[in-house]
Amino acid sequence: MKKRNMSRITALLLAVAMLLSLAACGGSGSQPDSGSSSGSGGAGSGASGGSAAPADAIEWSLGTTDSDPETSSMNSFADFTRAFCDLVNERAEGRLVITPYYNSVLGGDVQLLNDVRDGNLEICHINPMSGIDPRFGFKALPYLFEDFEQVRELMANPDGELFQIIKDICAEQNTYCLSVGEGIMRGFLNSKHPVRTVADLKDLTCRVYEDPCVSAFWSPICNASILSWSECYTSLQTGTVDGMESAATISCSSKFYEVTDYYTDIDWQWVGEFLILNQDCWDELDPDLQEIVQQAAWEAAEVESEKAAEYREQAYAMLEDNGVEVTLLSEAEKAEWVKYGRSCYEPIREIVGAETYDRVIGILEESNSARNAG
Repeated sequence: MKKRNMSRITALLLAVAMLLSLAACGGSGSQPDSGSSSGSGGAGSGASGGSAAPADAIEWSLGTTDSDPETSSMNSFADFTRAFCDLVNERAEGRLVITPYYNSVLGGDVQLLNDVRDGNLEICHINPMSGIDPRFGFKALPYLFEDFEQVRELMANPDGELFQIIKDICAEQNTYCLSVGEGIMRGFLNSKHPVRTVADLKDLTCRVYEDPCVSAFWSPICNASILSWSECYTSLQTGTVDGMESAATISCSSKFYEVTDYYTDIDWQWVGEFLILNQDCWDELDPDLQEIVQQAAWEAAEVESEKAAEYREQAYAMLEDNGVEVTLLSEAEKAEWVKYGRSCYEPIREIVGAETYDRVIGILEESNSARNAG
């Protein structure tokens, strides 16, 4: 598909240009909200890193909620997006040109996937959640993975059994899932007191993002308040909420250390972003271009995983350097959180659907059994 939706993209870019002009006069930006990692770069930027395409080139627009890696830090998802576009643009030698649009310029996760499904956008890099399709909710299961090694075994792997489930769901949405990286684990930060046990949350008002699977975990143990991402910093600053669940890297890139005092590595949820392409766009590519795109997708996933590991090592030190008390749970303390998280599985099974849930649990049980035997 050549030069699709250019009028829509042009209109959006004109709108973005106006926003950037306002930002230059003192306006402030906001971050996307998808449960994923966001950088700290203010108002959303539009296309970045692209060059003029030849007249006969296939042109794709890539939409993402990620911050522009040129203006943000500690965002491995954004590193994935940039690496993928650069690899394809170089190897396709002008036959296929992909332009990334960061900072939710083309919409949030739900809109982006709907647009890709409907053919209004070629490709997106997003976290597909249960609000899009209930079956995607299995990814939100608390303590889905024991560690990042298991993430690589079952999800961030072209042969991963859980990745195949995502591919199957995407196929029913007229989309093709290309790859996913290692992702992040989400902890908890707050401004009141250290948190070690589940009971420590009972006196806290906590911001959560809108997702029924997320609410199933948080609502029974704290005063859970659904707030948009753009409200997080101010709500923490003013005391509207006492804390929020967030990865350490997000806490650093979004400077939440300025408005909180405590961080705990409860690592309650894995979040990853998937590279998802319109099925018709995929089918119309010549086989050699398909190979270039697919290979670039998994190489970009490797870039994300490498960067994510690097950022994790830096994040705790950065939080401490900025006055945040970091609590690292013992195995016994973490086991209490895991036990509670697993107690939430039954209501999440109803959200996800028995067929998908049972398939996922069977895969996990087999993996855990093999790991324990080894």
